[in-house]
Amino acid sequence: MRQVVFGLLACARRSPSPIPGSATSAVRNQNYELRTRYVRSQLGPAIHFTFKWLAPETIDLYPHELPWGSSAAVELWARDQSAQELQGFVFLSDPGGQPPITLSRGAVLEGDLLLTDHFPSLPTVLRNSPVVVMWLYPRRNASNRPPGLLTGRVNIPRDPQ
Repeated sequence: MRQVVFGLLACARRSPSPIPGSATSAVRNQNYELRTRYVRSQLGPAIHFTFKWLAPETIDLYPHELPWGSSAAVELWARDQSAQELQGFVFLSDPGGQPPITLSRGAVLEGDLLLTDHFPSLPTVLRNSPVVVMWLYPRRNASNRPPGLLTGRVNIPRDPQ
């Protein structure tokens, strides 16, 4: 079963520290900003997302619409140092009946997307090679117009452990 760590539900929990050699990246459009970094969560390798709402309008978002909220929220691709693509999986996830979250300008939410749910071989590959994970996040805007796409990548250093 897919395990998702919601930053909304674990606000009191401290976020894992960034991994040496992995950089924080940020991308934005007129409505929101996403910051990403690789972390080793208690559940395994993860991308830590920070979502900041920038638009002047308020918006209601369901938790499953956030990058870490469901298996369908982001698209992921991963390649090792030799450009070999890691086999990925998309699991069906039940978003549940969680109520929407109302965000106003400047609101920030955080959460982790567990990478081994998408790439079960990742820990084995990381023993021999660094990995680059590319992500794509389509997010509707406050007026429900077509989504703005944000893309980025997370560099994961080799981990011989």
